[in-house]
Amino acid sequence: MKIRVVYSYTVPRWRELLEACVLPQTAQSIKEIMVPLLLHFRNKLPSYFDGIDYDNSFNRDYYADIFEID
Repeated sequence: MKIRVVYSYTVPRWRELLEACVLPQTAQSIKEIMVPLLLHFRNKLPSYFDGIDYDNSFNRDYYADIFEID
């Protein structure tokens, strides 16, 4: 199943959201989207997003695919 989710946030709001949604106690369904999104943002703005800890034991097989759109 594929679902398209479109968000438009400021960078500080993304950081706040990601900090809350990538922790080990976060529901798996949320981490499926938020962990790969955090890693995507780390590639784009490493100095801003590198400090966020995430559940790196979460199985990468469950990561959602992240695509940028215009």
